[in-house]
Amino acid sequence: MYTSAIEKTLAVAFAKYPVPVAPVLSPPNKNGGGDFQCNSVLQLAGRMRMKPGDLAREIADAMDLAGIAEVTVTGPGYLNFILADGYVETLARASAAAQSMVDPVATPETVVIDFGGPNIAKALHVGHLRSFVIGESLRRILKAVGHEVVSDIHYGDWGLPIGKLILGIETSVISTVEAGGVPNVDWSLDQLGEFYRLGNELTKSDPVFYEKAKDNTLRLQAGDRDLRALWSRVRAISLAGIEGHIKLLGAHFDTLDGESDVDPLIPAMIAALQEAGLATESDGALVGQVVEDDSLPPVLLRKSDGSSLYGTTDLATIVDRIAKYEPDRVVYCVDGRQGVHLKTCFMLAEKAAAIGVSGFTPLPHLVHADFGTVNDASGKPYSTREGKPALLEDLIDEALEKARDVVTDDIDGETARKVAIAALKFADLSTDRRSGYVFDPERMMSFTGRTGPYLQYACARVSSLLRKAADDGRGGPGDIAISHPADRDLAVEVLGFPAAVHRAAIELQPKAVCDAAYDIATALSRLYAEVEILRAPDGEREGRLALLTWAGATISTALDLLGIEVPERM
Repeated sequence: MYTSAIEKTLAVAFAKYPVPVAPVLSPPNKNGGGDFQCNSVLQLAGRMRMKPGDLAREIADAMDLAGIAEVTVTGPGYLNFILADGYVETLARASAAAQSMVDPVATPETVVIDFGGPNIAKALHVGHLRSFVIGESLRRILKAVGHEVVSDIHYGDWGLPIGKLILGIETSVISTVEAGGVPNVDWSLDQLGEFYRLGNELTKSDPVFYEKAKDNTLRLQAGDRDLRALWSRVRAISLAGIEGHIKLLGAHFDTLDGESDVDPLIPAMIAALQEAGLATESDGALVGQVVEDDSLPPVLLRKSDGSSLYGTTDLATIVDRIAKYEPDRVVYCVDGRQGVHLKTCFMLAEKAAAIGVSGFTPLPHLVHADFGTVNDASGKPYSTREGKPALLEDLIDEALEKARDVVTDDIDGETARKVAIAALKFADLSTDRRSGYVFDPERMMSFTGRTGPYLQYACARVSSLLRKAADDGRGGPGDIAISHPADRDLAVEVLGFPAAVHRAAIELQPKAVCDAAYDIATALSRLYAEVEILRAPDGEREGRLALLTWAGATISTALDLLGIEVPERM
């Protein structure tokens, strides 16, 4: 990292004192005035019983950063560092010439990302937007820092909902035959959704239908040939129905495994948990207690009728992933409202691993990368005008319609598509994933401010300038040169990009990449306003064009990590 020289010198300076305090380098506060700041002097001064200002000046005088940075003391005892222009130029040239923009981590891991989670026979809803967008960005970020990543859609295709769906299909087919018609066998995803809604309503209205749905579930899980054939067909229709949206959002899945794929593992897993005393009978059901009190519910492993549930398949999926991939981590990119469910499953898996239950060792680190909801202007979860949860298709169509309004010279519609998806994704990823965000197409589609289209335009503008430079006969980029404060400010922002990617990977927060890309684009805008580029003097022009090339490539890399495409022209 380009701050390593300062960090090493700081560590040596702090190590001279008898109190162990590790210095931390951070961005400056509003009044800092430098490139970096260290506030750790205040902590050290408190333990040393010294005045922070006096101690800060003592440390500053002892630090030898000649040719690297100037050190000043501000405020109550902050150390501020201003990088030397020559040092920035040297680092910028080395970074631009490097084969990889981001250095790999020292200890790469195998990481499984569980994201998507659509259910059979249901169209994707608004919640899937965040899962697909955040999950795909995390997949790319983790790969960029050197981890081996396996992405899994974890398809919801098992359990009582399937029994209800089959009930709806059976009822609809019988009604069609009784009316003298021929049952339709070429169903669409929308028709499957209607079958499920019918089956669900029937189970609510009549206990007989509820028992029928349960019986369908049990027969399916027991291997009934006819129901398995029907289920296979419905699953294929469902996957084909959502394939277009997955492709449009650029989500990549290494495996399309569903809950059904781990069903064969469940009997042996439950037997092992029972033998270990972690699964016990309760009112005819089988549960896994995770706490002694009632602060958390148990994991319901098997209902009294013998059917398995989400907790059962989620635990079996952990066992399956351990056997298949031997992961160091499994990251669940799932709605925050599933927090309690996942927490109890993780705790039961940890208890099983601690006593060596077969299948649960070596247990990977299980992480819930939770996220909030997509909201409307009132702050409530986004819904249709009728108050129903909006479908993902509704959001995408609305974004595409707005993009076509702002991209008026788009012949084939490709630029509008890229702008619409960029707007959706950046609005999602540029906030803390744990919070919700407001779906506002007007603001999201703007070419100014903190938006995806603004960053796309920054890349397109760099490409346009480089094309003009190639056509004017004066020569293209040379070696990066720092000849103006605006050059230096842009270079410093670009140099900070690799650290932002590593921070995003550690915190599982794509927001860090969004912040870095936006800061680079903003520095680019300042450079355009303050200096000449194509009409700059010889030498200065070539150095600045090289700087622009490097900055544009970095924003493009950032957008790729966010799953955003860059139009060549805008």
